[in-house]
Amino acid sequence: MRNASFSAVNRRAISARRLRDLLRAEILRNDHPQGTMPSETELAARHGVSRNTVREALALLRREGLVDRVQGVGTFVVRHKTPHQFDQVQSWRGGGVHHEVLAMEPVPAGALVAAALGAEEGDPVLLLERRTMLEATPLALWTTYLPEDVGQRLQEPGVDLSGDFYDMLEGALGTHVAGVQSTTEAVLSDGDVALLLGVPESWPLLLVERTVVDVSGRVVEFGFGRLRGDRVSLKSWRGRRETRSCPVPRAVAG
Repeated sequence: MRNASFSAVNRRAISARRLRDLLRAEILRNDHPQGTMPSETELAARHGVSRNTVREALALLRREGLVDRVQGVGTFVVRHKTPHQFDQVQSWRGGGVHHEVLAMEPVPAGALVAAALGAEEGDPVLLLERRTMLEATPLALWTTYLPEDVGQRLQEPGVDLSGDFYDMLEGALGTHVAGVQSTTEAVLSDGDVALLLGVPESWPLLLVERTVVDVSGRVVEFGFGRLRGDRVSLKSWRGRRETRSCPVPRAVAG
């Protein structure tokens, strides 16, 4: 049975929203290279909708900053989001992506960090803060805490802190990262986060809380990432049945 509130919504608005989702997915897959977009007439014929529906869908995409419209020229893609393969234990790679180190210093572990790392409150840990950049555009801000011994290795001469985080971590550990436990939620930017990510306050972000374990189940990193919602998309594949292919983090196992 159709929900009353759903039936009250303008039918064209519903069609526009559905078309927006399809076009948005095409843009994220780079089906429409930056600077190009089929005409309204082509899109209407391709998707079996009216041109008015196409215009509404494109207006929704303009609000996201993915397309723009020039009078007399048409609509074109102005920006792609940077996909992050969320079900693979790796950071962003290539394509102009690099990482800036904003802070790296020993700090005493607070209660939350100590519990996550399996340390004692007040124990020294390494605070590492990095900003992920796509050329000159900020994508994400990562604030992480690492056990003292891991942190000491990361501070040794010759360690490249601008590359893939997991490669860097495995080099410091001398062993493999087994897996990542993470929680993601939608939040708004504020304070220095907005400044560092180059967005206004109250801008939509994705907040990731992350715990990284090595092959023995030891927690080797705990922290938070804030990702720009207008520039980043998360991509993952998950099987139907629950499996455990890596150890449960010892410090957080229930």
